[in-house]
Amino acid sequence: GAPAKLLEKRFELLNNDDGRCSSSLQNLAFAIYCLLLLLGTSAFFCAQNIGHCKIVLSFENYCHA
Repeated sequence: GAPAKLLEKRFELLNNDDGRCSSSLQNLAFAIYCLLLLLGTSAFFCAQNIGHCKIVLSFENYCHA
């Protein structure tokens, strides 16, 4: 939905040019974003964004669950 699209844009802006998160705070924020998407119907955005943002591997499991 629209909220997921807005969040997706926000995290694209947070990313560095090389596609990696620049700080652990962004990693945490992205993980929370993934969990929020799982609670909604747009978990697909989460899986899509993992390629853009290299987060801690343990959080990837939430995104692909």
